[in-house]
This record gives sequence, structure tokens and C-alpha cells, in this order.
Amino acid sequence: MMKSKCVLLALLTLMLPGSGSAQTSGSSVSLDVGAESVARVVVYYHDVPVTGNNINFPLPINGLSQHFERVSDFFYVVGNVEQADVVFSDSSFVLYSTSGANRKINLSGEFIFQNSPSSALKPLHVPVLKNISEATVATGFKVHFTSEFLAGNYTQDTYANSFTLLVKPIP
Repeated sequence: MMKSKCVLLALLTLMLPGSGSAQTSGSSVSLDVGAESVARVVVYYHDVPVTGNNINFPLPINGLSQHFERVSDFFYVVGNVEQADVVFSDSSFVLYSTSGANRKINLSGEFIFQNSPSSALKPLHVPVLKNISEATVATGFKVHFTSEFLAGNYTQDTYANSFTLLVKPIP
């Protein structure tokens, strides 16, 4: 008797509407699939990716202007977005005496993009290359620093500081 009740219960479960495999015909499932690619950019200088945190950038005395001055080679931004903004995070460019003396050299800093200078303290909109092999004069930018006064106006010393270049992808 117990066996027949279990078999009957099992048969009723399979036959009831809305239960088990009786409802599998005609059903559908919507599967939403998505992927997100994160924006990535790499700064290139001298046609190689910048690694580490520093680029050595000494300022020699310009023979014509007699200022401490230098224009960099081209920087390029390579990544998986179309454009990026580059800007220095600093509010000013000042070199301080490394000897501890109260001496400094104020600098002006600018970007040069497509032969047009602009303040390095304001964002510069630049193209992002898919590959460094696409680099041209029209897609790179330079950095130009120059001292406020003639080099001869500064006390003999060693002056230094670090400035931070930020690159923000524009998705």
C-alpha cells in the first residue's frame, strides 16, 4: 500500500500543470551578454613607453636666448580611446636650490601641439594612437620650459624639482 501511494504521488506530480518537464516545451530564456573594455593609455617618449615615474629633463642655457630652456622631443599617447587630455597637475613650475639655500628659478611651461603653443597648466586635447607606428609630427606634442630671467641672473647652484604630467582618456 505504501508503494502504491508513492507511485501515485509521483505520477500526479509529473502530470500537474506548471510542474517539472511538462512545461518545458515553448519556454524561452533571454540571455543578456555584455562586455566592458576599460580605457587604457600609455605615454611614449623617444618612441618607447615611459616606464617608472621619471624622465630626466635637464635645462641647459639656450645659446640664443641665454635663458635656461629646453623643448622636448615628441610625446605620443597610445591606447584604446580616440582622444585624451594632457595637463601638468602642478600650479606653477619652480626649481628650488638643492643645497638648501633660499633660491629658486621660476619657469614658464607650455605644450606645443601642431606648432601651436599653449599653457602646460591647462588641459591639451590630443589624439590617441592605436599603435606607436602611427606617430607623426601632427599627432605628437612637445613640452617647453624656459626660465623667467636670463641664466646669468641666478646664483650658481643646482636647482631641481619634479612635475607631474597627467593623461586623462576621453571615452
